[in-house]
Amino acid sequence: MSVVGVVAAVVVVAVGALSAREKARQRDREIASLRGSNLPPARQTSLSQGIVDIVAVAGGIYLALVMVASFVGMAVPEKVGLFGAQIDPIAALAVALAIVEPFLSRLFEKA
Repeated sequence: MSVVGVVAAVVVVAVGALSAREKARQRDREIASLRGSNLPPARQTSLSQGIVDIVAVAGGIYLALVMVASFVGMAVPEKVGLFGAQIDPIAALAVALAIVEPFLSRLFEKA
């Protein structure tokens, strides 16, 4: 793997971790507002719950994108080469959108 590929992988993992943390904080605020308390709910870790949330959102986005592509009859390649790895382009788009979603949600929440 090239240096660019390693750097890209590190950046993706870092942004993914930040996204998971933001998603976990949003959930903590939501639950705290329902309970009337500033204390976070008891659970394993915020990061693990954030990762679970991102994977769930990515799965939902993936299913929606596959259905839309199938409905409109769009020809999507099965695999695409990215930094020397073969990946499903719809899955990559779904994960990217799931990682960006907490930041966009926070941006629109303040507006």
